[in-house]
Amino acid sequence: MKTQLLALTGFLVLACSSPQQTESNPGSLAADSSLTKITSTPKINLFTHVDSLRNQLSRVGIGELKPWSSDGKSWLAATDFYEFGPGNADGFRDNLAFFLESGNKQHVRKLQLTMLRYRKGYQSKSQSTFANKTELLFELLKTTLPEGLLRSIRTGRNFRAETPEFVVSTRLDAGPTDADADYYRLTLISK
Repeated sequence: MKTQLLALTGFLVLACSSPQQTESNPGSLAADSSLTKITSTPKINLFTHVDSLRNQLSRVGIGELKPWSSDGKSWLAATDFYEFGPGNADGFRDNLAFFLESGNKQHVRKLQLTMLRYRKGYQSKSQSTFANKTELLFELLKTTLPEGLLRSIRTGRNFRAETPEFVVSTRLDAGPTDADADYYRLTLISK
Protein backbone atom coordinates (compact mmCIF):
# COMPACT_ATOMS: atom_id res chain seq x y z
CA MET A 1 0.00 0.00 0.00
CA LYS A 2 2.81 2.41 0.95
CA THR A 3 4.62 1.71 -2.35
CA GLN A 4 1.44 2.25 -4.37
CA LEU A 5 0.81 5.56 -2.59
CA LEU A 6 4.41 6.67 -3.28
CA ALA A 7 4.12 5.68 -6.94
CA LEU A 8 0.86 7.59 -7.31
CA THR A 9 2.31 10.64 -5.54
CA GLY A 10 5.40 10.61 -7.76
CA PHE A 11 3.40 10.21 -10.94
CA LEU A 12 1.08 13.05 -9.94
CA VAL A 13 4.05 15.29 -9.14
CA LEU A 14 5.51 14.54 -12.57
CA ALA A 15 2.21 14.99 -14.37
CA CYS A 16 1.36 18.20 -12.56
CA SER A 17 4.82 19.75 -12.74
CA SER A 18 5.97 19.03 -16.27
CA PRO A 19 3.83 20.92 -18.78
CA GLN A 20 3.10 23.97 -16.68
CA GLN A 21 6.66 24.68 -15.55
CA THR A 22 8.60 27.76 -16.51
CA GLU A 23 12.25 28.60 -16.96
CA SER A 24 12.80 27.82 -13.28
CA ASN A 25 12.41 24.17 -14.30
CA PRO A 26 15.06 23.55 -16.95
CA GLY A 27 13.89 19.96 -17.32
CA SER A 28 10.35 20.73 -18.41
CA LEU A 29 9.22 20.71 -22.00
CA ALA A 30 7.81 24.19 -21.48
CA ALA A 31 11.11 25.53 -20.17
CA ASP A 32 12.63 25.55 -23.65
CA SER A 33 10.20 26.84 -26.24
CA SER A 34 12.37 25.39 -29.02
CA LEU A 35 11.56 21.92 -27.66
CA THR A 36 7.83 22.29 -27.06
CA LYS A 37 6.93 22.40 -30.74
CA ILE A 38 9.35 19.77 -32.04
CA THR A 39 7.68 17.65 -34.67
CA SER A 40 10.78 15.93 -36.02
CA THR A 41 11.96 12.48 -35.06
CA PRO A 42 13.91 12.48 -31.76
CA LYS A 43 17.69 12.46 -32.23
CA ILE A 44 18.18 9.83 -29.53
CA ASN A 45 17.54 6.75 -31.67
CA LEU A 46 16.01 4.57 -28.94
CA PHE A 47 13.40 7.29 -28.25
CA THR A 48 11.86 6.45 -31.66
CA HIS A 49 11.18 2.87 -30.55
CA VAL A 50 8.91 3.19 -27.51
CA ASP A 51 8.54 -0.51 -26.69
CA SER A 52 12.26 -1.17 -27.16
CA LEU A 53 13.08 1.78 -24.92
CA ARG A 54 10.69 0.52 -22.24
CA ASN A 55 12.30 -2.94 -22.39
CA GLN A 56 15.87 -1.60 -22.38
CA LEU A 57 15.21 0.62 -19.37
CA SER A 58 14.25 -2.44 -17.32
CA ARG A 59 17.93 -3.44 -17.58
CA VAL A 60 18.87 -0.45 -15.41
CA GLY A 61 17.44 -2.41 -12.47
CA ILE A 62 14.65 -0.11 -11.32
CA GLY A 63 11.76 -2.13 -12.71
CA GLU A 64 9.64 -2.50 -15.82
CA LEU A 65 7.84 0.45 -17.34
CA LYS A 66 4.09 0.21 -17.61
CA PRO A 67 2.51 0.25 -21.08
CA TRP A 68 2.70 3.47 -23.14
CA SER A 69 -0.68 5.13 -22.69
CA SER A 70 -2.41 8.46 -23.13
CA ASP A 71 -3.93 10.62 -20.44
CA GLY A 72 -5.71 12.67 -23.13
CA LYS A 73 -2.99 15.33 -23.24
CA SER A 74 0.22 13.36 -23.66
CA TRP A 75 1.64 9.84 -23.80
CA LEU A 76 3.17 8.46 -20.60
CA ALA A 77 4.80 5.40 -19.07
CA ALA A 78 6.36 4.91 -15.63
CA THR A 79 7.90 2.27 -13.42
CA ASP A 80 6.79 1.49 -9.91
CA PHE A 81 9.12 2.99 -7.32
CA TYR A 82 12.24 0.93 -6.71
CA GLU A 83 13.06 1.15 -2.99
CA PHE A 84 16.61 0.82 -1.73
CA GLY A 85 18.67 1.24 1.44
CA PRO A 86 17.45 1.17 5.03
CA GLY A 87 14.23 2.91 6.02
CA ASN A 88 13.94 6.10 8.01
CA ALA A 89 12.28 6.23 11.45
CA ASP A 90 8.85 5.88 9.79
CA GLY A 91 9.98 2.94 7.64
CA PHE A 92 10.16 4.90 4.37
CA ARG A 93 13.04 4.00 2.07
CA ASP A 94 14.65 6.09 -0.64
CA ASN A 95 13.24 5.20 -4.05
CA LEU A 96 13.78 5.67 -7.78
CA ALA A 97 11.42 5.66 -10.75
CA PHE A 98 11.53 6.26 -14.49
CA PHE A 99 8.94 8.39 -16.27
CA LEU A 100 8.58 8.70 -20.05
CA GLU A 101 6.52 11.41 -21.74
CA SER A 102 5.66 12.70 -25.22
CA GLY A 103 3.01 14.58 -27.12
CA ASN A 104 3.27 11.92 -29.84
CA LYS A 105 2.33 8.25 -29.59
CA GLN A 106 5.13 7.25 -31.98
CA HIS A 107 8.11 8.34 -29.89
CA VAL A 108 9.35 9.47 -26.48
CA ARG A 109 10.45 13.07 -26.13
CA LYS A 110 11.27 13.24 -22.40
CA LEU A 111 12.73 10.75 -19.93
CA GLN A 112 12.93 11.47 -16.23
CA LEU A 113 14.72 9.53 -13.49
CA THR A 114 13.38 10.65 -10.12
CA MET A 115 14.61 9.85 -6.64
CA LEU A 116 12.72 10.56 -3.44
CA ARG A 117 15.27 10.81 -0.60
CA TYR A 118 14.02 10.24 2.93
CA ARG A 119 17.21 9.67 4.88
CA LYS A 120 19.33 12.79 5.37
CA GLY A 121 22.34 10.89 6.75
CA TYR A 122 22.29 8.50 3.79
CA GLN A 123 22.37 11.11 1.00
CA SER A 124 25.85 10.35 -0.34
CA LYS A 125 24.96 6.66 -0.76
CA SER A 126 21.63 7.60 -2.35
CA GLN A 127 23.33 10.00 -4.76
CA SER A 128 25.88 7.31 -5.62
CA THR A 129 23.06 4.88 -6.44
CA PHE A 130 21.44 7.56 -8.61
CA ALA A 131 24.76 8.19 -10.41
CA ASN A 132 25.22 4.46 -11.08
CA LYS A 133 21.71 4.19 -12.55
CA THR A 134 22.35 7.30 -14.66
CA GLU A 135 25.56 5.79 -16.03
CA LEU A 136 23.66 2.61 -16.99
CA LEU A 137 20.94 4.73 -18.60
CA PHE A 138 23.37 6.57 -20.86
CA GLU A 139 25.08 3.29 -21.80
CA LEU A 140 21.72 1.78 -22.83
CA LEU A 141 20.86 4.88 -24.83
CA LYS A 142 24.29 4.70 -26.53
CA THR A 143 24.71 8.37 -25.69
CA THR A 144 27.76 10.12 -24.26
CA LEU A 145 27.51 11.39 -20.70
CA PRO A 146 28.05 15.15 -20.58
CA GLU A 147 31.18 16.16 -18.69
CA GLY A 148 30.42 16.96 -15.07
CA LEU A 149 27.02 15.21 -14.94
CA LEU A 150 28.04 12.32 -12.67
CA ARG A 151 30.03 14.63 -10.40
CA SER A 152 26.99 16.90 -10.03
CA ILE A 153 24.77 13.92 -9.26
CA ARG A 154 27.14 12.51 -6.63
CA THR A 155 27.18 15.90 -4.87
CA GLY A 156 23.42 16.46 -5.29
CA ARG A 157 23.87 19.68 -7.27
CA ASN A 158 21.82 21.08 -10.11
CA PHE A 159 23.25 20.63 -13.59
CA ARG A 160 22.32 21.51 -17.17
CA ALA A 161 23.99 20.63 -20.48
CA GLU A 162 22.92 20.76 -24.08
CA THR A 163 24.26 18.62 -26.92
CA PRO A 164 23.18 18.36 -30.56
CA GLU A 165 21.01 15.35 -29.54
CA PHE A 166 19.50 16.34 -26.20
CA VAL A 167 19.17 18.64 -23.20
CA VAL A 168 19.90 17.06 -19.81
CA SER A 169 19.42 18.60 -16.39
CA THR A 170 19.34 17.59 -12.75
CA ARG A 171 17.46 19.40 -10.04
CA LEU A 172 16.83 19.11 -6.30
CA ASP A 173 13.27 19.97 -5.15
CA ALA A 174 11.42 19.92 -1.87
CA GLY A 175 9.57 16.68 -1.26
CA PRO A 176 6.06 16.06 0.06
CA THR A 177 5.09 18.60 2.70
CA ASP A 178 4.20 15.90 5.22
CA ALA A 179 7.56 14.13 4.94
CA ASP A 180 11.13 15.08 5.71
CA ALA A 181 12.21 14.24 2.16
CA ASP A 182 13.26 15.78 -1.11
CA TYR A 183 13.26 14.91 -4.80
CA TYR A 184 16.31 14.70 -7.01
CA ARG A 185 15.54 14.48 -10.73
CA LEU A 186 17.40 13.89 -13.94
CA THR A 187 15.49 15.07 -17.01
CA LEU A 188 16.59 14.12 -20.51
CA ILE A 189 14.81 15.76 -23.45
CA SER A 190 15.65 14.56 -26.94
CA LYS A 191 15.88 17.20 -29.64
